Amino acid sequence: MKTVLFTIIAAILVILASCSKKNNPEPRQQGYFVKTIQLTFPTSGAIRESTFGYDEKNRINNFDFKIGTLTYKTVFAYNELDLVTRADMDVLNTALGRNYGYIYEFRYDDDILVEYKFNSTTYPVTYNPVNSSYAISFRLYYWDANNNLKRITNSAGSTTYLDINSLSGTGVFKEDKVQMAFAIFSDHLAGGTDPGPFHHAMEHFAFSKNEIGGFNLPGPVRYFFTSTRDDQGNITTYEVKNNAGDLLRRYAITYEKRDIE
Repeated sequence: MKTVLFTIIAAILVILASCSKKNNPEPRQQGYFVKTIQLTFPTSGAIRESTFGYDEKNRINNFDFKIGTLTYKTVFAYNELDLVTRADMDVLNTALGRNYGYIYEFRYDDDILVEYKFNSTTYPVTYNPVNSSYAISFRLYYWDANNNLKRITNSAGSTTYLDINSLSGTGVFKEDKVQMAFAIFSDHLAGGTDPGPFHHAMEHFAFSKNEIGGFNLPGPVRYFFTSTRDDQGNITTYEVKNNAGDLLRRYAITYEKRDIE
């Protein structure tokens, strides 16, 4: 009789524990994903704004950028490896009252980018695992050990267009999948090739998972970054100064909290 009673009590306790878990589920892990980036030029007062949206897998699926009378709206598509396969951009010019668009397409061999197509022009892409670089007819893109874009040069590697100094701290896009397609897309918008130059549309360093300390441009041009963070450790502002200490740009970043699968 005692054995039967014990068995019944044990079963009841198991059921109660199960119900308790259902009524009080484990809290889901959450992360902070970039929502907006506002770039201000202190001297002129000009403002440029970027807005990011995400799909159910926390992948950037839309990007809106405003500069003056121009609005760029881009929608991204992905494959099963969460790699960008296509970006459709619509451009609205309110001053002229007309729209036009661009199409970016990316093809992969497993997870290595092997081809990039802009509208009707196709560019082969060659990956070099020795120095972690991707070569396209007009650019060489180098990546660091943390999978952040490190340097952009001409196709021969003889002229450096951009050299990024990444720090050890977490960056603005710490929760996002950094990838070559975003580097090409941002370089293109910034004037790397047609249809540029859309300077500062989406900075080359924007998708870094690490904090940016600064970057170098051709010649003696140097930019130095100072960041501030909120209580959750997210970078909320960047101030950018030149060699002389002049404040050139100010970035303000906001985030949205999302469940992480």
